[in-house]
Amino acid sequence: SEGWPASVTPRQTLEASRARTIAAALDALRPEPHVDWRIHVVGADHREGSSPEANLLAFDALFGWAEARAEAVATSNAHPTVELSLIGPNVPAQLHGSDLRFSRAGEKSYVGLTGEGGKGCKIRLPHSAQLYHEVALDGVG
Repeated sequence: SEGWPASVTPRQTLEASRARTIAAALDALRPEPHVDWRIHVVGADHREGSSPEANLLAFDALFGWAEARAEAVATSNAHPTVELSLIGPNVPAQLHGSDLRFSRAGEKSYVGLTGEGGKGCKIRLPHSAQLYHEVALDGVG
């Protein structure tokens, strides 16, 4: 595509567009930068990733945006939690019911969390292979 670096493939553009679209929508809403966000991706399927690692990479631009926004105004080391609930009957079966937690350690770099530790943007990835109206509102699964 004209104007894009040769190193950017159409697949990378497609993967980043979901994350950037969500970030742009949040930016337009102008939420407080240090609050936690709960985002439901309804109709999720393999395009959002078939593994936790693929989920994180597909939405890396969103997590980076959230982290940068919080750091720009942070008066402490508090970072927001971004809960990205992937919901849909085509969510990979091996991910259904999982509720994974990570911390962003840098661009496209993540560490798993066991509890509240870790630095950077906190990420929660609940998955549900159900229809949206079948999912409990206080959680996924």
